[in-house]
Amino acid sequence: MVKGVKHPVLAEYAKRIHDEEKNGFLRVLPGRFSPGDKFVIYESYGQYRGWADIVSIQKMPKGKMISEYGLRLMITEDEFMDYFGGRKEMTIIEFKNFEKFSPC
Repeated sequence: MVKGVKHPVLAEYAKRIHDEEKNGFLRVLPGRFSPGDKFVIYESYGQYRGWADIVSIQKMPKGKMISEYGLRLMITEDEFMDYFGGRKEMTIIEFKNFEKFSPC
């Protein structure tokens, strides 16, 4: 069964996902979802932006994440370093087929 997983993101990150085709999303904890599920993007203040198909969910160290996903991450390298902090690993959610919702 396919399920939808929603996650809030800052407006600027949502814009990068749908305008710049970024497809790597970082999380501290893995979550309860699987490849094939829908990943629903909504801005922090509640506006739903669109959804995409989850391709993979992996936990990996900072260096490997940068080398494998680099420019496809939804955040800049500086934002990545701040967000990753002193953690040894984080979860990366890769998605494809992002579909932007039409405004009402």
